Amino acid sequence: MFALGQHYENMKDLNNNHKKAAELYQQAASQGHIRAQYCLGMLYKGGKGIEKDIKKAVELYQQAASQGLAKAQFILGRCYYHGEGVEKDEKKAVELYHQAASQGNQDA
Repeated sequence: MFALGQHYENMKDLNNNHKKAAELYQQAASQGHIRAQYCLGMLYKGGKGIEKDIKKAVELYQQAASQGLAKAQFILGRCYYHGEGVEKDEKKAVELYHQAASQGNQDA
């Protein structure tokens, strides 16, 4: 499901079918696929193919971050740093940046 979701999200000939990608990511995320959780969170954050919902995005980032996905730890850190979808908490943001950096995330 995840790979098919990526295919739909990245299709150039169909104006990035984000709606179908969101459906497929949802299926994979509900089965615990951490990259699907992260990608679905990104779609929720941007309102692409699905109604924009930053709190749902943060929830999905938290699921993926708790399983060790560095990209999710970094983006969740940004949410905490800026207070997007969560109460602003710079200490929590720094913790998440450290987790992401320890796994080689160069943005952190």
